[in-house]
Order: sequence, then structure tokens, then C-alpha cells
Amino acid sequence: MLNAVELAIGKASNFIISNQSDEGYWLDFYIPGMGKSSQWVTAYIAYSLSRLPNTDKSVQKAIVWLLHTKFSSGGWGYHQNCLPDADSTANVVRLLAYYFKKENLLTQENFVFYLHEFADLLASYQDRNTGGFLTYLPGSNGKYHTMPDSAWCISEPSITAMAGNAFLTAGPEWFEQEISKAREFLISRQNSAGYWDSYWWDCRIYGTSLACNFLKQLGEIDPVKKAISWLKSIFVPSKGWGNGYEAVPYPFYTALSLSSLLLFENNIHSREVKDSVLWLIENQNEDGSWFSKPILRVPDPQVREPWVGSNREKCEVVTDVNLLFTTATVMGALYDFLNLSGYYSGSASHE
Repeated sequence: MLNAVELAIGKASNFIISNQSDEGYWLDFYIPGMGKSSQWVTAYIAYSLSRLPNTDKSVQKAIVWLLHTKFSSGGWGYHQNCLPDADSTANVVRLLAYYFKKENLLTQENFVFYLHEFADLLASYQDRNTGGFLTYLPGSNGKYHTMPDSAWCISEPSITAMAGNAFLTAGPEWFEQEISKAREFLISRQNSAGYWDSYWWDCRIYGTSLACNFLKQLGEIDPVKKAISWLKSIFVPSKGWGNGYEAVPYPFYTALSLSSLLLFENNIHSREVKDSVLWLIENQNEDGSWFSKPILRVPDPQVREPWVGSNREKCEVVTDVNLLFTTATVMGALYDFLNLSGYYSGSASHE
């Protein structure tokens, strides 16, 4: 099975690289009135790709493009014609921190300076009262969705977890206060069942997966184990994980859940891990991608709990139409599985 997993990873990375623009970006999702995402999805995809061998050329192109398209006010957004936001900026900081460390670039003062400059900017999105991170800064340009009473400007668990992971990658010794407050916020917002509700995703698994990754690195074992127990309770036997509203597995949510289970080595031989890995391999498309369904939620700015019953009707839920976001997520989860299995030959070349 491990050889099949490596083959699937190689096909996925080839699919992703072949769909990269000449300038270095990727496009995915489509929100009516906003179009497709470029900056956000490019940072997310490039990070997943950067963890693999033989992908430096593609990752470097993405990084150069991101640095060239940074907002003059600082940060990154859904795309370069939108407002900057904490999630997109956190994805870029995580990518840069990981890649700079991987390439031993943090021995050079200029790389350290730029990384800390971007991380300090990300820190400005942290709510000093809750410790959580806001998606957008209130009133940043007077548009309706950034007004102070907008739900787009309140502390959000998945954004907080992504920011926390970015700070941990950039250097926990430099951002102890931000990390500590983010930890406290996430622990306080965990549901008694074990999950975290996510404002921007039409399922609890995305935010829960990010929170698990962040808290596990901080040694917060009990909240993570509680979340994994919840994930196991909604597992679709012999397949994987769905969106919680239907017993149909999604590659996206299956991959995120798989990565969460793999945070503990003793889960690698579990039924859930074995079944989901096999299901993902069996459901990979010939071109190396995986199918997707509506996953990204765009709520009305006045709706504060879009996961509640009738509120879901006030939300647009969109698919990553180019299948790149889902494919990058699955590729990363399968790479986690190979790493934990102690196997990665690195034989596939993508350059």
C-alpha cells in the first residue's frame, strides 16, 4: 500500500504543478461577486507542495509572486483586489517560515527581518480581549463587511488556529504572547463534544483539524484526544469522513481527519486510518486530482452562527472548482501517512 500512496502523491503533485500559472500563482474556488482566489489558495497550495521533495522550482515561483503582490498596506487576501485578511496572511507566513527554514535561509538577516515583519503584521489581527484572530480588521476601508458589528470581524477558531500554526512555524520564541492567547481562546471555544465550529467552512472538520495541529504542538493532549474521539464517532465505515450533514465521504474532509488522527503514532494502524487511506487512493482521478463538493462557506456578514439550522440558508457555499485546494489537502495528508510509516523514497521527480 505504501508504494500506491507514494504514486498517488506523485500524481497529485504533477497535477498541481501542471496547473500553476507562468507567473507562479494558482486559482481556485469561485465566489459570486468576488471571483476566484489567487493569493490565499497559492499560499495554501505552495505550503503543501513545499513539504515534498523535488518541488522547489514551483514553490519558489509561488513565493516570488506572493511577495510581488503583497498589499501596499501589508498582508495578503483572497485575491489581490480584495482586502487583506488574517487567514491569507497566516498562510503566507506559514509558507515563508517553513520554506526559509527548509532552505536554511534564516541564517541571513534579511530573511529573518522580512519573516518577522510579516508575522508582526499578522499579530495585528489578534483580538486583545479574546485572544482569537479576526478575519478582517473592522472598518478597514468602510465596506459593509468590515463594519464593527460584522461577523466577518470577530474572533474565529479556524483563523486563530491557522495564525497559531504560522507563529509556531515562524518561531515560538518570538511570539510567545500571541501563541499563548491563541491557545487559551481555542481551548475555551472547544465544544463539549470535541469539535470547533468554523465560520468559513461548511463543516466542523477544517477548523478542528487546524486546532488539533496547533494544540498538539503545544502539548495540549487532552483537547486533541477529545477532538479525535469526535472525529472517530462520525467516521463513515470503509470510507472516510463527510460534511456532517450526509453520510457521503469527501476527499477534503477525509484528508483533514486523517492528518488529525496521525498526530498520534498509535493511530496509524487504526481502522479509520487504513480505510481512509485506501478510499483516497481508490478515488483519485486519472489526472491526479480528487473530486470536491461545496466546502467553503460565505455567510451574510450579519450572521454570527452560520452552522445553526436556518442560518445556513443565508450562506453561499462554494466548491474549489479547479480541484487544487482539495488535491493539495489530500496530498499533504498522504505525505503525513508516509512519513509516519517511516517510508518515503523520494523517487518521483516533478521538475
